[in-house]
Amino acid sequence: RARVLRIPRALWCHNGHGVAAAVLKVFFVWSAGLLLQLAEGACGVGSVVLAQLDASSIRHEALVLHRGEGGDVAIRLLNKRPTETEGQSINFGDATFALRLNNFSVAPTKLWSLEGRPCARAALCLFGLVGNLQGKAGEFPSERRALGVAVPAFQEHVLRANPEFAWDVFAHTWDEHLAEDIRSFWRPRTLEALQRPRGLDGVRSFGEAVRRAAALKREFEVREGFRYDLVLLARHDLLFRRPLRLAPLCGGPSGRLWTAHWCSIHAEDLSVREVILNRTPDVWDVRSKGSGVFAPSQFAPFGLHDFWFAGSSADIDRFSTWGQAVESLRAKHGLSTESLPVHVGHFYTYLHAKALGLELSFIGISYVDFTLVRYRDCNLMVGEDVGLADYFCSHWEVSIPRQCDAWLRTAPGWTSHFCPLAGRRALLSARSVGCGRF
Repeated sequence: RARVLRIPRALWCHNGHGVAAAVLKVFFVWSAGLLLQLAEGACGVGSVVLAQLDASSIRHEALVLHRGEGGDVAIRLLNKRPTETEGQSINFGDATFALRLNNFSVAPTKLWSLEGRPCARAALCLFGLVGNLQGKAGEFPSERRALGVAVPAFQEHVLRANPEFAWDVFAHTWDEHLAEDIRSFWRPRTLEALQRPRGLDGVRSFGEAVRRAAALKREFEVREGFRYDLVLLARHDLLFRRPLRLAPLCGGPSGRLWTAHWCSIHAEDLSVREVILNRTPDVWDVRSKGSGVFAPSQFAPFGLHDFWFAGSSADIDRFSTWGQAVESLRAKHGLSTESLPVHVGHFYTYLHAKALGLELSFIGISYVDFTLVRYRDCNLMVGEDVGLADYFCSHWEVSIPRQCDAWLRTAPGWTSHFCPLAGRRALLSARSVGCGRF
């Protein structure tokens, strides 16, 4: 068990607007770092605490990671290596307290916090372009404002929503000009900001960004001599609307890759797939509808919703190389085939995961639990069951009308495996604007 040191004297932190609240208790876990439980309202998430761990000339800033149950705030400080167990001190301004710690060698998932939760370490690996609030990356440049929308939602619905984990952030981006903005918003362990190599199309750029983000995490693991219990790979421009609960993903069998349920929205009369919802439908566009019905994406059986992926550190390392397998997958399956209908990441990620023998699991619902920052003003509502759950289009088709020649009746529960909302009505909130094709 971790040794507990109760501190009778106030330790102060700074939240950018003045000092606030005292430290209540300290407990130390070698493999998970030093966690300080602060009173409610101590420091805002992401703010820098005016404290450093000074051990063997190694100094590390402490960051507020998340607000836990009961309003506590967890702060993590990097520690010395497990073999270095001499007296240490934590310096908070003019308040210094000596610590003498036991040598722990067990894995972090075997240790428990004072609240009875497992002390596990998780890595958030961000990749690619930062994105913008207007449209697709190829049409509009990345901008700082996208971070201002995405990061607070990440913190609320991912980091603070999973207090079981002590989080580290690693960030790769092709937006060199936004490097300092990413550093300011995220304060990552490692940040790699590069100019996108010439000659890489969108798919290969995507694949290389994923590989590089995971590599930053792996380099840190090798340097520090441990493995993260859970890794989340994600786009910079994700907008989470609801908590993404990740605790069930940790500690299970290896060889599993998690991603989101890939839902789409069809016309309620099944005349059109993948409609565009508008409060005032465009009469000249057959895809424009005022409401629709949730259904699995036409490509869900052989593609992945590729906004984010999660798994064990080792499984993510294997999966993150999918971009290097593009040529071999095209040679094996051929383009414009049922396995690889178009040249996009959805299908390469799926084929690579299957080739590795990774079992696919799903959590979170696309467009409802999360979307992209450019669709921040498009708010979906889930309505009643309209009785169309067990229907699926007879063939895939990439066309502007998105029509279907024949709808097939599926086995009960087949569609809900890919989209748990299948058969439910999809509606827009009163002020929704700017929705894209679902």
